Amino acid sequence: MANKRMRLPNGFGQISKINNARLRNPYRVMITVGKTDEGRPICKILRPQGYFRTYNEAYSALMEYNKHPYELDNTTLKEVYDAWFEKYKPTVSDARLRGIRSAWKRCKPLESLPIRSMRPRCIRDFLDKIETTESPTVQSLVKQTLNSVFDYAVEYELVERNIARECRPCKELSKRAEEERTPHIAFTYDELEILWSHTDDPCVRAILIQCYSGWRPSEFLNLRLDSINSEQQSFKGGSKTASGKNRIVPIHPLIAPLLLSGFDEFNDRLFNGGYHYYLERFRKTMEKYGLNPAHRPHDARKTFVTLAKKNNVDEYAIKRIVGHTITDLTERVYTDRDYGWLKAEIEKIK
Repeated sequence: MANKRMRLPNGFGQISKINNARLRNPYRVMITVGKTDEGRPICKILRPQGYFRTYNEAYSALMEYNKHPYELDNTTLKEVYDAWFEKYKPTVSDARLRGIRSAWKRCKPLESLPIRSMRPRCIRDFLDKIETTESPTVQSLVKQTLNSVFDYAVEYELVERNIARECRPCKELSKRAEEERTPHIAFTYDELEILWSHTDDPCVRAILIQCYSGWRPSEFLNLRLDSINSEQQSFKGGSKTASGKNRIVPIHPLIAPLLLSGFDEFNDRLFNGGYHYYLERFRKTMEKYGLNPAHRPHDARKTFVTLAKKNNVDEYAIKRIVGHTITDLTERVYTDRDYGWLKAEIEKIK
């Protein structure tokens, strides 16, 4: 028991034995987290495990803690994430880990912030921002990840409360993610006629633009007015995949009047508002004009693909327009497709 007789350095922490024969783990480890005005150490029990069966086990735990002590004032969100992830990864599948890593990449604007200085508003603003760029599924996973990282921080007494859980409810995001996974319903020709008779409604215009261009709702909501090339009659945008990012989509002649004029009520985007706001407007639009209440925002993208196939648009043109990956090597690498071909294909839609 040589370790038992070794003197611990000042500020290193404390190990004490609780004299109770019924305790299976009688050795308690206390860590030093500061000093009083008189210079005496302020100690707290080591978390998440502070009691050990032998002195040697307690000593090893204290040694390990002091190799990587938590500097409470400077510990960043990324440092806490890294510590949490190492503990979390043995407990879940590889697929789940890939999802977590993908979600964390979206958190880059937050990762360098000291976790003790973060406030609920910081998380809310971040969630509002990704609402216009990410799908509900990704938003839900980001929120779940932040919840877990802050749970870990609370457990290790790095923060007093979980500010992530005080923000947008995960249940709301999960519901939207589940809706996104439900099979989509294309708008019928009769429903499209109803929409075309109400183009003075900004939300109707937004739906029609997506029906004839194939943008994901999150991509459409992120399109700015300067993404429109009026001379070429195209717009540029996209996200999510390598094939989907920064793609050029021809403007279908039917929606050209909706895109190339009349944006006084908008600011710098085709539709000014995040996904939650758009979802509410979308639902009210379905109700207002007597359309199928089961429709969801992603149905406009489904409508585009349906219209394209009914009008014999080339399969690879559809994939290029909607941003799907082309797996055929000949088409992807050796076939040169120009913009004129893509424009001619989309104009087959009547």
